[in-house]
Amino acid sequence: MKFHILRTPLLFLFTLLFCFFGQSTFSQETVTDVYTTPGASTFTVPGGVTEITVELWGAGGAGGQGAEKQGTYSGGGGGGGAYSVQTLAVLSGQTYTINVGAGGSFLTGERDGGLSSVVFVDAGLEVTANGGTAGSNTIKNPGSPRVNGPGGAGGSGGTYAGGGGADGSSTGGGGGGSSAGTASPGETAIDFNGAIAPSGGGNGGNGRTGSAGAGSPGTAPGGGGGGGFGGGANNTGYVGGAGGDGQVKITYTLPPVAPSLELSSVGTNPTGQGPALSAAVQLSENTNNPNANNFVTYSPSLGATVTFDNQLYNFQGFTENAAVVFGYAAAATDIYRAPEAAFGDPVDSYFTSSSSPEGAGFSVSENRGLSILTTTAPLLDDGVNTNSKVRMADMLIEFDTPLTDPIIHIAGLGGGDPANQSYTTELELIDTDKSLTRLSGTSAFEVNSTEILHAQTAPSNTGDGSAQGSVRLNGQNITSVRFKVFIRGNGSGPWAASSTDPAGDGWLISFSSQLPDSDNDGVLDKNDEDIDNDGILNTEEGVSSNQDTDGDGLRDFLDLDSDGDGCSDANEYYNYPSADGRDGGEFGQGIPAVTAAGRVADAGYNGDVTNVTNASVNSSCDAYILQTNGDWATGSNWNFNRRPSALDTAIVRANATLVASQEVGTLTIDPTFTVSIASDISLNIKENLTNNGAIDGDGYVVFDGTAAQQIIGDGTDAGSFTNIRLNNTAGLTLTDDADIFEVLDLETGTFTIEPGKFLTFKSSAAQTAVLTELASGADISGCVIIERYIPASNRSFRYMASPVNTQTARACGRESINTNLQEGHQVTDYTKYSESEQTPGFGTHITGPNAVANGFDATQTGNPSMYTWDVSVSPANWKAIPNTNGTTLDIGKAFALMVRGGRELDLNVNNTQLGSATTLRFTGELATGNVPVNNLAFGNGEFSLVANPYQAQVNIKALLNSVDAAGINNTVWVYDPNLGVHGGYVTVDLSTTDGNVVPSESSADIFLQPNQSMFVENTADAPALTFKEIYKKDLNSEFTNGTFSVDNTGTLDITLRRNHQSNFIVVDGVRLYFEESLDNKIQNNDALKFWNTGESLAISHFDKYLSIERRNYPEAEESVQLSLFNYSNAEYKFELDARNFEKTAYLKDTYTGQLHKLENNAVTVYGFTADNKISESVSETRFELRFEAETLGTEDMEIADLSVYPNPASELLHIQVPNLNGEKAELQLIDMAGRLVFRETVSPQNGVLSTRKIEHVGSGVYLVKIQVDTREYSKKIIIE
Repeated sequence: MKFHILRTPLLFLFTLLFCFFGQSTFSQETVTDVYTTPGASTFTVPGGVTEITVELWGAGGAGGQGAEKQGTYSGGGGGGGAYSVQTLAVLSGQTYTINVGAGGSFLTGERDGGLSSVVFVDAGLEVTANGGTAGSNTIKNPGSPRVNGPGGAGGSGGTYAGGGGADGSSTGGGGGGSSAGTASPGETAIDFNGAIAPSGGGNGGNGRTGSAGAGSPGTAPGGGGGGGFGGGANNTGYVGGAGGDGQVKITYTLPPVAPSLELSSVGTNPTGQGPALSAAVQLSENTNNPNANNFVTYSPSLGATVTFDNQLYNFQGFTENAAVVFGYAAAATDIYRAPEAAFGDPVDSYFTSSSSPEGAGFSVSENRGLSILTTTAPLLDDGVNTNSKVRMADMLIEFDTPLTDPIIHIAGLGGGDPANQSYTTELELIDTDKSLTRLSGTSAFEVNSTEILHAQTAPSNTGDGSAQGSVRLNGQNITSVRFKVFIRGNGSGPWAASSTDPAGDGWLISFSSQLPDSDNDGVLDKNDEDIDNDGILNTEEGVSSNQDTDGDGLRDFLDLDSDGDGCSDANEYYNYPSADGRDGGEFGQGIPAVTAAGRVADAGYNGDVTNVTNASVNSSCDAYILQTNGDWATGSNWNFNRRPSALDTAIVRANATLVASQEVGTLTIDPTFTVSIASDISLNIKENLTNNGAIDGDGYVVFDGTAAQQIIGDGTDAGSFTNIRLNNTAGLTLTDDADIFEVLDLETGTFTIEPGKFLTFKSSAAQTAVLTELASGADISGCVIIERYIPASNRSFRYMASPVNTQTARACGRESINTNLQEGHQVTDYTKYSESEQTPGFGTHITGPNAVANGFDATQTGNPSMYTWDVSVSPANWKAIPNTNGTTLDIGKAFALMVRGGRELDLNVNNTQLGSATTLRFTGELATGNVPVNNLAFGNGEFSLVANPYQAQVNIKALLNSVDAAGINNTVWVYDPNLGVHGGYVTVDLSTTDGNVVPSESSADIFLQPNQSMFVENTADAPALTFKEIYKKDLNSEFTNGTFSVDNTGTLDITLRRNHQSNFIVVDGVRLYFEESLDNKIQNNDALKFWNTGESLAISHFDKYLSIERRNYPEAEESVQLSLFNYSNAEYKFELDARNFEKTAYLKDTYTGQLHKLENNAVTVYGFTADNKISESVSETRFELRFEAETLGTEDMEIADLSVYPNPASELLHIQVPNLNGEKAELQLIDMAGRLVFRETVSPQNGVLSTRKIEHVGSGVYLVKIQVDTREYSKKIIIE
């Protein structure tokens, strides 16, 4: 069976300015022929069709047969048919053989689905779609039990393969696979249910289940049949369902059809008053012809003029003294264009419009005609016989556009009084080069090749008795036609009542036509400068030389390469590589884009035709070549003495600098040469880049073409880049390995890295390359290598993060920790370190127990050097990794790694040696978009180690203060490996505008670096945190200024330095904020202390140790206790930076007894030494801060107001505290080593606190600390 699917044509009218001429375009109809009956048929290409699209579905295979013998068995489902689609260039009249594959069937014996094909034998062309194979019957092997039949395979090949059938099972036959759809492969059945097809395909049939029986057939096109289940009488078995038949579709577009133009009420009536001898009208488009009438003005216009001349009789009643006139009453005005129904009572079906089937009709009430009266009174005076046929005048019809086969409509021929005289107007064609063909009309409408007649002897004037209908005027390029006009009587009475009686035959004439388009190019002949589309203007036909210089069958007028030298005429004519007539840069192939005048499009400047026909000249096709070192913009540095444009191909064979932004089409950089782009400057590439050299500088290489672009190398390496920006929705593909040193900025489009190739984000002491915030519609796909440079400094842990998943579906080749951070190597014998030649400069050692089996590097101790943070326990804690050869690196999973240096370090030497600088490499696929943190600890006050998931700096202040963070403190802790000898913790306070770090000497800030992790603290049981692209550091953030504001908060930064090899290095620090409105209670904005492995400095408050405290100014005699742990036998310095203090502050050294005043808005330095042999010198509580109002003197605060007595004491101690109003106080006695001796809560008696607990304490110097509400005091005492 074959049927047509018609796409409703879209008829549109518009005027397009093109080459300074108006063009009209008109409707085209798209048709799809569908072939569904199996077997062969043919398709013939319709006239004017140049391209067809063929779609084919192979047939489905039949399901397998079931059996029932010593058990119940089932057959497999049949496979679905494949789908193929292809667009073919064709010629009108070519015949193609169509074959529709038949579905597999047990009845025919052909169980596999048939192949569908479209074949054109003359050209050796064949398009096919394979059918699916049949599901297997139950299988009986000699000497073994039967087994269920496997499913059939889907049809292979083509555009998309069909889906496979399911295997038979003990519960039922296998379901059939579906055929492929128009956009995806077929679906494979997985059980007894037939697979559901994608759009355009046929579903698979269901396998039989539940009871013995046949499988269900597959659905056309191409669905596989379901398998049968069990067997019947005599064990004949139940057959599988038949496969669905295949299908073939052929889609094509018919040539454009010009609009139908008619005479209607649109526009202006013919001019003139009274009966006129000449009338001109404009035809309008009937957009819905013939189904309805919707007239619109059409441009270009078609006009018709009707003139009656050679008048042989005069009628005295008309001013014009003529017998054949417009109108039908004396002195009639503006009535020349009347409805077709004005005479003869016609019906719609009498008429035929252009572009419509014969007799399709039009609306006689809306279509119009010129009303005409052939008067008979002049014949009365001349005594003409009343049964005569008399010539009255001639009618000339003129068209202002040459027409082919226009249609003439005649209505209402016939008149008079049937009881007396009746008569009719008849017409005879004068022009011998034209003829008439009747299209439709009444039975009285008689037409032969030269005449339009009334068939009745006594002509009637209404309905079918009136001669009315449509006639085609046959001829080409008709601009005029002339008819003789006759009146014929029947002899039954006089011609008229009197010589002044305006009696006669009233009739109408109208026209219908399509404006011609001889070459079917969509441009009407009226506006087409090349009416036969031969490339030669109408005005130049027969004049142009038509020479073919290179003899390739194309006249020079159309030949892109007239002399056949491989360089296009446009390039040679204008001596300019960009003037290629839009031939895609092929320089001499194909048909050029030309103007209506035959000139190469867009080549609007003067040239020299000499080179066009001189095969020895082709230099104008050479690419632009930079051949002199220097500025890209300097024309003399290029071979054409001008710089290339965005349309040009350029080759760099010298070193170029860009100090102003430039554009280029295709660019090649040859080996050893560099293009340097200055800051804020871009090189915009519109097509492909072949980079065998290097591109450096702080500017950007911008890929902003409109078609897909590529970065190409030498087959292995595509060079290096400082910055790349992609702004092309069609995307950019990297075809070879390449390096990026600073920024990859993706604004629109996908940056695709071909399989097996890598983009390396380079890292150095100064810079690590980053991927910026991805805009909507931007992405990156493929394998990358992330580098992290580690300088040659100290042996320290680094809290790190992987920005890639090393185990991916793309298989980037390095999945384990060993293949990444250890570079795939392992030291299995710690007495034999020979790593220096393996990967110098890359990787580090990772140690642990059972080294050989677990992928670790062997050491004498087997101590772990890599840990993760385990939140599955409470409190969370460090957990050594189990191995490096089976564990992967994952985005969002933080880890601590001891980096000793490069892998050339000999770990068997000692545990303090320093290794060389090294670079760690992470290979996998990057994280983009939103990344939720899924490994946060549970519980208020718990800590989590959070990894940066991006290869970018992340603004953690913005993140933690956003809706994407919940239940998390806005203070974070990072590990700075540069603190002290082995690194230390840095507290980052995010509550201020730019964030504050403690110790202030650390380089940490509000940006979490690529590959870095941080500790965060929960403020709720179930925190939540999601990284998003918007929190990546802005590319322009370094150019912005912070907001300046007045801050009255006093701050004190205390930095601890230790003398290390004659250099005072920073080892730790704390920060205090003082302001009257702050609360002395510990809040979430006070930061707990993270302890270092070496010296740790903290603020001691309410049995908590803090790195940052916000509090009110202490009152007189109140102190702030500092705690210092893990002294070394060394020299130390405190650097105390006090800002905006409202009180005088002192540093109290309880070991020396010194009270050191802090200078406001300056840095105060206090040096001291520690000796582990003297417990007082290494006491945790050796240092405290004391305060007094600015109006007080500088006397020792120990003697002001607070009194302790007796001192020395032995059994009883009294302490008088100022402003004590009955509050209970806590007493602590601390020895000079910082150990707590006892703690006691005491109620005051008359403002005095007393304790007897000292009587059991040994003799020595102690510190007594008193805490009343939020106030703290301390005093040194001696116990005897």
